[in-house]
Amino acid sequence: MINCPNCNYGLEKENINFCPNCGINLKNAFDQTAEVNKTVKEVRLVKCNECGEETDADLNYCESCGVKLSGNEEVIRTDVKEEITRTVPVQKEITKKSSEPKFQNKNKQNKKDPYRKEQIKSDASEQNGKQLSGMQISLIVLAIALLGLIILFASGAFDEKPVHVHNVPQNQSNINLNNLQEINRLEGIVNSDTTNLPTVLELAHLLNDSGFEQRSIKYYEMYLRKNPNNADVLVDLGVVYFNLKQYETAKKYMRSGLKVSPNHQIAHLNLGVVNFNMGYQDSAAAWWKKAAAINPNNEIGIRARNLLDKNLNGGN
Repeated sequence: MINCPNCNYGLEKENINFCPNCGINLKNAFDQTAEVNKTVKEVRLVKCNECGEETDADLNYCESCGVKLSGNEEVIRTDVKEEITRTVPVQKEITKKSSEPKFQNKNKQNKKDPYRKEQIKSDASEQNGKQLSGMQISLIVLAIALLGLIILFASGAFDEKPVHVHNVPQNQSNINLNNLQEINRLEGIVNSDTTNLPTVLELAHLLNDSGFEQRSIKYYEMYLRKNPNNADVLVDLGVVYFNLKQYETAKKYMRSGLKVSPNHQIAHLNLGVVNFNMGYQDSAAAWWKKAAAINPNNEIGIRARNLLDKNLNGGN
């Protein structure tokens, strides 16, 4: 068995690009003509979240791309693989001769190591960014803000939005890629046990909140098949269809929530929002008045009264 020249980790496989323990680039570290012995070993293979390639679950870094493994990767299968033992390892020089000019060594390293090259580019960009004057930064920020306002007005972002029962931010139009790992984890749990209703509902909410409204429908419906009389979930599914501009379907689920819970204040408020966006102002006013009457002093009641004042009494 041969060891990594950087961390002394035992390398068990042939033609590894990166050390699975420290992540060093091993492309040219060892002579591939060394004599090897092969034995059989059972390994558990997982799918790397960065490159999608199979890699050993017991390693710290992906063997294909060098990214650090989190331990939450999807298990693909258990396999029997050959274990490589090098009997005549010949280590090449990793560093250049000291007589070579430093700038030449740096350029050659960039050609062989794309990760280092990208880091140098990033450092250069950062230095250039620091050279911007205060006036230039102010102008850039102002331009971005104006462009954002134009996009928001054009997309109707200032139209009235319904309220989620599970109290999430109102703007659900941007897909949140930071939640992908948690979504994948929850999907793995649900796919193995569809009766785990708390996890099914958690996954539905997370998909909805992350901008994956269409995907969230599957799990809301999965939950409702087992628990059809949950008014909150019915209203939330109605909000999903509202965001997809399927207003009639949105009203159907919100009304279903009212059949289960006739005094569901958020359902009344949201039905007003849906009708208002469809151009039915009288119906919207009726629903908002009902929402305010249920509890005029809480957050939903105050919002219902504000919508009445803004859009119907003084907004026309």
